[in-house]
Amino acid sequence: MTDPIFRAMRDQMNPSPELTGELRQRLSSEAGTASNDRAAAEVPDAAHPASPTHVPPRQTRRRPSRRTRVSLLAAGSVAAVALVGTVVYGTLRGPQLDSSAPTGPVVAPAANYSTIYAALEKSWRASEDMGGILPALEGSASGDSMAVPEAGVTDDSSASPGDHTSTNTQVDGIDEGDIVKTDGKTIFVASDTSVALLKADGAASENLSRINAVKTLAAEGYGDNAQVIDLMLDGSVLAVLAASYGESSADSRDDPWQTYTGEWSRSTVLLYDVSDPSSPVLLESFSQDGTYETSRLYGGQLYVVSNHWVGSEDATDPEEPATFTPCLGQAGTNTVMRPRDVAIWEEPSDSQYVVITAIDLDKQERTAARAVLGGAHTVYMSPDNIYIANVQWRTEGLGTLFAQFGLNAGADTAVTNLLRVATGDGELTVAAEGSVPGVPVNQFALDEYESNLRIATTVDSGSTRRATRSALYVLDQDLRLTGKIDELQSDESVQSVRFMGPTGYVVTFRQTDPLFAIDLTDPASPTVMSALKINGFSSYLHPWGKDQLLGLGYQGDGSGLTGGQKLTVFDISDPFDVTVRSESLIAPNTSATLTDHRAIMADPARSMFGFPAQSWTEDNYQAVLAFLVYSADQEGGFSPTATLPFTPGIGEHDYWQPLRGLRVDDFLYVCGQKGADIWEVGSWETPVATVTY
Repeated sequence: MTDPIFRAMRDQMNPSPELTGELRQRLSSEAGTASNDRAAAEVPDAAHPASPTHVPPRQTRRRPSRRTRVSLLAAGSVAAVALVGTVVYGTLRGPQLDSSAPTGPVVAPAANYSTIYAALEKSWRASEDMGGILPALEGSASGDSMAVPEAGVTDDSSASPGDHTSTNTQVDGIDEGDIVKTDGKTIFVASDTSVALLKADGAASENLSRINAVKTLAAEGYGDNAQVIDLMLDGSVLAVLAASYGESSADSRDDPWQTYTGEWSRSTVLLYDVSDPSSPVLLESFSQDGTYETSRLYGGQLYVVSNHWVGSEDATDPEEPATFTPCLGQAGTNTVMRPRDVAIWEEPSDSQYVVITAIDLDKQERTAARAVLGGAHTVYMSPDNIYIANVQWRTEGLGTLFAQFGLNAGADTAVTNLLRVATGDGELTVAAEGSVPGVPVNQFALDEYESNLRIATTVDSGSTRRATRSALYVLDQDLRLTGKIDELQSDESVQSVRFMGPTGYVVTFRQTDPLFAIDLTDPASPTVMSALKINGFSSYLHPWGKDQLLGLGYQGDGSGLTGGQKLTVFDISDPFDVTVRSESLIAPNTSATLTDHRAIMADPARSMFGFPAQSWTEDNYQAVLAFLVYSADQEGGFSPTATLPFTPGIGEHDYWQPLRGLRVDDFLYVCGQKGADIWEVGSWETPVATVTY
C-alpha cells in the first residue's frame, strides 16, 4: 500500500521527518477511517532435604486458573501486524535512555517467615482496595521467538534429526511439556488420568502399556483426584506432569494432619524408566504447591512452574508457615520452603506465588527451588534464563518507572513486572528485576537476544482499560531500559509476536493489519522501516525457512469485523517490502493453534504443516474434529492437502478434545485422549489403522 515510501526508504536509509510523518499519517488515516516478630523456623534445604520436616498434605484454597481465553471472534475486534526489521526509520526511532536507572520494584529474599506473612497481609489489603479484581491473563500457556541458532528456534523447530517430528516449541533446543511425545519408536499420550504408550509401527501400531497416574499419585501420598496435564521425554526417562486437587473436611482444623479448611492444588512430577515401554518403572516422584502452569526441558534439567494461591487471612495461621508458604514434596514427604528461597516483590499485586523447581532427570534429584510472591502471568525461557512476567494494574510506588517511560504515574495503566532467574548448573538464581508498561499477549512477546530482552506489550489506560497503543521495549541483563518504541500504532492491541534474531514480528489489530518492519540491531535505538496492511490478523506466527513467515489467524474486512480462519504466507525476504505470498481460507470454525502453539505440526522435511480444527454440525451442534494438512508448493505458497476427520473415542456429547499430529517415518499419527488414527503420508483416503486406549 505504501510502495513509494518504502522505495524511498530503501534509497535513503535515513528518511527525512517529512517522509516518516507521511507514513504515520497515512497509516493512521487508513486504520482509523503486618507481622509478628517471631524468628524464622529453619527447615532443611528444599532442593536437598537430608532429613525433611514432615508437613501434612498441603491445604491451600484453590482459585480459578488465571488463564483466560479471550475470544477473537467478537465483532468489532481491533488489530495490526508489526514486523521488526533492520534499518533506521526516522520518527519511530527509540530515544536514547539512561540505562543506569532502575526500571521496576525491588525483589528481595525473605528474612524470615514473619517477613513473608507481612507481605501477604500487604497483598490482601491491596486486593481489597481493588475490590478483589485482579488481572487474569494467559500464562503458558500459555500464551510463546525465532532467534539465532544458539538461542532461538530455527525454521524446523518441530522436526527432530531422523525420522520423526516433535513438539512445536518457541526456542530451539528447549522442549516444552505437551500431551504427546515420541522418540520415534514409542508414542506417549496423556489420556486424562493416565498415559498411553503406543508402538509407532504404521499399520501394525498397537498399545504397549498404560501408566495409571492417579493410582501412582495416591500410592505416593498425593491423593486420588488428579489429571495428567503434560509429558516430557528425555532419553529413556518419561516425566508425567499432573495436577492434583483435594478438599479438606469441614472439621479439618481438629485434625492435626490437616492445616485448615479449604481446597488445595499441587503440581506433581512422576518419573518413569521407559527403556522397556511395555513395562514402565516408577523412578521417583516430586511435587510443589500450586496449579501447574508450564514446564521446560533443557540440558537434562526439567523446570516446572506453578502458581500457588494462598487465599484469604482466614485460611492461614501466622504461627504455621505451612499455611502461607509453598511446600515441596518428594515421595510423599512435604517440606516447607525456606524463607531465603522465597523472594518478594516490593509491591506484590496479589497473594499468589510463582514456584519454580529444577529436576535433574538423569539423577532424579531436585537441584533447586525458588518461589516469588507475586505470581506469574507469562513465562519465557532462553538457554540461560527463565523470565517471569507478572502483571500489575496499580501504579503506586512506580512514579520513577512511569517518568522514565513518559507516562503519568497517576494513570490507571497496567505494568508488567519482570524477573530474570538464571538457570546455570541446575541452580535457580534471582538475578534481576524490572518493569515495562503494558501487558504481553503470551510467551512469544518476550525474547532474549545477545543478552537483551525484547518485549512487546499492549499499553492500556483509563478506567475502562481500553487498549490505547502497542509498544516495544528492549532491556539489558539487569532489566534496565535500553531502547523503546513507545507507539507502534495507536488504538491497537498486540495479537501475536515472533522474533527472528535482530528482527521481530508483532501483529496488532483494530480494523486492518499494518505490518511494521523494525530494526533491533541497535538495542538502544529500535527503528521501524516498513509496513504492510491486510485485512484480518494472525494470532500465531511461525517461521518457515529464512524468507517466509506463516500466520494463522482470522479473516476480516476493512471495518474490523472478523470471520473464519486463514493461513497467510508472508514473504519477508526483503524487510523493506514485505508481501503476502498466499492466503488459504480455513473452513472449520476454530482451531486450538490460535491459543496453543504446541498443537501445530511443522515438518519442513516433508514440506507439511498441520494443525487440528473443529467445526459443528448445523442440526444438533455436534462437534466435528479434524486434522488439517497443508503442503508447501514450488511457488512458496501453501495449499490444503487433506482434511483428516477424527472420530476415535468421540461420543455424542464430546464437544471438544485436544488433538496432536506427529509424523514417524512415512506415517502421520493423529492422537486424541482416547485413541489415535494412523495415516500413510500421501495417502489420505482412509487411515491404515486406528488404535484406542
